[in-house]
Amino acid sequence: MRSSARRGLRHDAGGSATVEFALAVPVLILFFCGIAASTLALFVQNSVKDAVSVGARHATLSPTPTTSEVIAKVKSASQTDLTGTGSSVTVTAGTDSSGRSYYTITASRVYQFPLYPFTNRTVTLSATKRAYTG
Repeated sequence: MRSSARRGLRHDAGGSATVEFALAVPVLILFFCGIAASTLALFVQNSVKDAVSVGARHATLSPTPTTSEVIAKVKSASQTDLTGTGSSVTVTAGTDSSGRSYYTITASRVYQFPLYPFTNRTVTLSATKRAYTG
């Protein structure tokens, strides 16, 4: 009787799909969390880049831009927080070798991944543009 019961269990695959599903789900959840965290980081990077572009445009089109005006324009144009801890906006004026004046606009933001497996991970996202005036 025992040998026939063992033989039947060897060929029974009724629970194998459940076991495979239970093994695959945690891996898939981590994979999708990684995709979501990376997507949010790309959104923040694009927001910083777009804000710097708005500041560069203001510096180029304004007749006499000041650094504080350009910084305010960058901060107001950003869709993410550029005023918090780990964030900075700098504007430096300069003149190139041909005598043209310019502003170099740099914005950076420390981004912490918001999802559980990545919560201790931070990355600094930054963008820089040079805007020629006059």
